[in-house]
Amino acid sequence: MLAWIPYLLSLLVALVQRRNPGHWWALVMPFGFWLIFFPNAPYLVTDLLHLDPQPPVPVWYDMGLYASYIWTGCLIAVVSLNIMQVAVRRYVGSFASWLFVLGTLVLSGLGIYMGRFRNWNSWDLFIQPQQVMDDMIIRLVHPIRFFQVYGVTIFFTLFLLVCYLAFVYVHRRELK
Repeated sequence: MLAWIPYLLSLLVALVQRRNPGHWWALVMPFGFWLIFFPNAPYLVTDLLHLDPQPPVPVWYDMGLYASYIWTGCLIAVVSLNIMQVAVRRYVGSFASWLFVLGTLVLSGLGIYMGRFRNWNSWDLFIQPQQVMDDMIIRLVHPIRFFQVYGVTIFFTLFLLVCYLAFVYVHRRELK
């Protein structure tokens, strides 16, 4: 369910932008919420950790179920990111919109780490913002001590970048 929030927020951003194209400030809050909830969609990939044979249910059934959730999460993540990139491009241009994509993917990789390995949730940024930020900062300023942060963040950044570039490539070919 949480994976759909960034997609719905991206649709809201597109709607607000269409109705009020000159009012960039009206997009700040939906953009912020979108960025906070965006990692929930690709986070589903990490649920593979829970794949464990549970007779009498065959493991292939669980694999298929997980794969459908993961596929859906990754698809709505890249569609949502594409909608947001288009919105950003309208205000700041193509190059900056790609920096936005890359920054979003890095933050998403970090968010996936914080969720899976530190058990923080998106709403914790509203409930316990100082604790979340302190936990994140301590790990980022000590890269050798907390190497896993960088490994997970880089892995998911690259994974999502490949997913996104594949989507953009296919999407652009369909438009031709």
